[in-house]
Amino acid sequence: MQQCSICKREFSFLVENECEYLDQGILAVCNRCSNAMENLRKLLAYLEFIEDIEIRNKYSKMILSLINDNTNSSGERTVGLLEAPAGRKNHHAYSGGLLSHIIQMIEICFTIYHYKIFPFHGVLNKGDIVIGCVIHDLHKAYQTFVKDLRIGYPPFRYAKENNRIPNDFQSIHISSKFGIHLTEYQTNAIIGAEGHFASLYHEIEISKLAALINMADVYSSKILKK
Repeated sequence: MQQCSICKREFSFLVENECEYLDQGILAVCNRCSNAMENLRKLLAYLEFIEDIEIRNKYSKMILSLINDNTNSSGERTVGLLEAPAGRKNHHAYSGGLLSHIIQMIEICFTIYHYKIFPFHGVLNKGDIVIGCVIHDLHKAYQTFVKDLRIGYPPFRYAKENNRIPNDFQSIHISSKFGIHLTEYQTNAIIGAEGHFASLYHEIEISKLAALINMADVYSSKILKK
């Protein structure tokens, strides 16, 4: 049995994978973590749809910074983007699940866009679509999950400081730490993408971008699930 260089689980067979964004060079990783590394490459490639070079570079820097684990104010070590799941039990609940979920959302959105379905094609900006898909669950790559190998699989539990502010506001706050200032339209999409069409958000007009991202989020999390 060999230990995966990323998730630290033991497997009888590992694959060699070299990621130009990590310092370790060639890694011996399991198939799931190898897929996560490939999804990381895809995500960085999708950032090319952000037309403003300065803003695009900020997103690249943020994503590469979020690869690594983070230590919160309670001293808990929360998992970073490369290993974070998208959920504890409900969907994409495995190492690298968040990256899979984000890539699925972008591809679902682009599929709808390229089929020239009204009112999305030619109306929405592809860069805004990518930004919405990246930011909507960003908190999960920074302060949501703690890895605990004692609890079985998936080896993740929620961090103690996970519920101070709503998830969408957490994601927006995290992006601001990297000098990213969302437009009003993008902010509407992040809030609306979570399906907050009632209660606190009942007076907010949901944009086309929010509706598209919400559709992709629901299909990925409720239908595909993994």
